[in-house]
Amino acid sequence: MNFLRGGQLGVSFFFILSGFILTYTYSRTRWDQRTLTDFGVGRVARIVPVYYLSLLIALPLFLPSASLEWAAGSLLLVQSWLPTAMFGGTPWNGLAWSLSVEALFYLLFPALVLVTRRLGPKALGVALVVTWMLMVGLRLPRTFPEPGVIEFVHPALELVPFALLRVPEFISGMLLAHLYFCRAWRFGNGVLLGTAAATVVVLAATDNEFVRASAAVLFGLVIFVAASSEGSVTRLLGSRAFVLLGGASYGIYIFQGAIYAWLDRLFDGGLVGDLLVWPTVIGFSVLVFQKYEEPLRRQIRSAYRKRH
Repeated sequence: MNFLRGGQLGVSFFFILSGFILTYTYSRTRWDQRTLTDFGVGRVARIVPVYYLSLLIALPLFLPSASLEWAAGSLLLVQSWLPTAMFGGTPWNGLAWSLSVEALFYLLFPALVLVTRRLGPKALGVALVVTWMLMVGLRLPRTFPEPGVIEFVHPALELVPFALLRVPEFISGMLLAHLYFCRAWRFGNGVLLGTAAATVVVLAATDNEFVRASAAVLFGLVIFVAASSEGSVTRLLGSRAFVLLGGASYGIYIFQGAIYAWLDRLFDGGLVGDLLVWPTVIGFSVLVFQKYEEPLRRQIRSAYRKRH
């Protein structure tokens, strides 16, 4: 049960993975006005269509307790850019707080990658240890913008713009990607990956918040080893089913809250609604990915290319 209650650690995994993948993709990019615009259009095409669809689905649930602050922040995707102490009211889509944090990462990424790609292997290692110390010391993987839920290590942290507090996780993923390029890391089997993943499960099942935070540090190792592995691990992650679920994973995350709330209302909180939640979330997300998300993303990018 402790492991299940530690679901927020999955968001930390997402932040680290995001930093790793973006750096892997753009580490050698020469940034100018054109490439910055290309990057921005790509990020908008990736997150905005599905995000606004999630808001539309959740709108009837949100309206009875709507607040202007949450509505405006959600529409602009900046709802997590305020200090935690200033949050209040009912969020439009509560899970979208992490997407708002990710939006800040996108804004910072071109500058961050220009700085981090200049570091040598030793400097990358030192910087990585520093980010890990911040993650554990500040219990960042367990920090989310809900007043009264999280107790900060120091009260002054409540006055820091919330999205900035999660930046070390994103940077740790970036640093791992740069280390990946430093030499030809290759792992012939999944032993190390399995060991790291099992350790994450054990640490996440504890009650201690600092120990749980250290579990998130190992997410970086899991990502690094998975990216560097050859053989069965690579084939499994590249299979058609995993690629499809990976594509739909954004929808699975962002739709789950609204779908759960709707099923809870339709079935009056009964067992049937609970049993239908995940088949509905996964099925709906896959359908959205294939029929809405991917086609619309291609249309946005195509329209941008034609304009230029």
